[in-house]
Amino acid sequence: MVLALLAGVVVGRLTGDVTRPPPTEDEPAAAADGHIHGGSDGTSTPIPLVTGQSVSLGGYTLTPRSNEFEPGTTGFEFQIVDTYGAAVTDFVEQHEAPMHLFAVRLDLTGYQHVHPAMADDGTWTVDLDWSHPGPWRIITDFVVAEGETLIPITLGLNVTVPGDFQTSELPEPTNPVTVADFEVTMEFDPNIEVSSPLMLTVTTDGEPVELEPYLGAFGHLVVLRDGDLGFLHVHPDNEKLGDALRFWTTIPSPGDFRLFLDFKVDGKVYTAPFTLQI
Repeated sequence: MVLALLAGVVVGRLTGDVTRPPPTEDEPAAAADGHIHGGSDGTSTPIPLVTGQSVSLGGYTLTPRSNEFEPGTTGFEFQIVDTYGAAVTDFVEQHEAPMHLFAVRLDLTGYQHVHPAMADDGTWTVDLDWSHPGPWRIITDFVVAEGETLIPITLGLNVTVPGDFQTSELPEPTNPVTVADFEVTMEFDPNIEVSSPLMLTVTTDGEPVELEPYLGAFGHLVVLRDGDLGFLHVHPDNEKLGDALRFWTTIPSPGDFRLFLDFKVDGKVYTAPFTLQI
């Protein structure tokens, strides 16, 4: 297996459903939506590693007001509806927000992670930057309660920004990645279909940076897969491991994957993009 770290645009071409083996005592388990959260209880039930590829799941459907947007910054409105077509209005806050929305062009450029606001009728609204024409993927990530059971759901939908669509080429492999005045270094030795520790360290002038909590943790990591933009939402251990953030991450198979690390310093959120080529 050859692992290359790239900064730029990429993710892996994979098909078919992949399930994860039972976690060990030292690693967190993935939730049923394909998330992996530090500190969760183990389970032996095989579960999908990636989600966000379906507009409807578990009786919940993502319904946008429009699926075509002019270039520029425009509000994106949508509802989550149930099997009767009624808008869902009760959501459970996860990672300090009841709704997480991700927008990315199908060539994995233009990544955005935002938190929409919901009106009383269940309509969510958020401004998105549609500066680059082409096909985009919208991913909504939320939790609902059915009785005493919390159900995490990740839904995906393609939308279009008309105009001259030019696919971006992948950059050369780079590690560390430079973001503003920071360098972000990744250490990762993935084992296919097995949860493995992914370490990320943020420094400036060679010294570790004091990270601030963001969304209930010291970092937030999203992994996308090339071809179908399969979504893996990963959170770190509750505490840093020395100066590093540790994420338990499961790679389903060889291929190309795009990683986005959100971290917060002095009240500002930065995003460090990596590409894994395995």
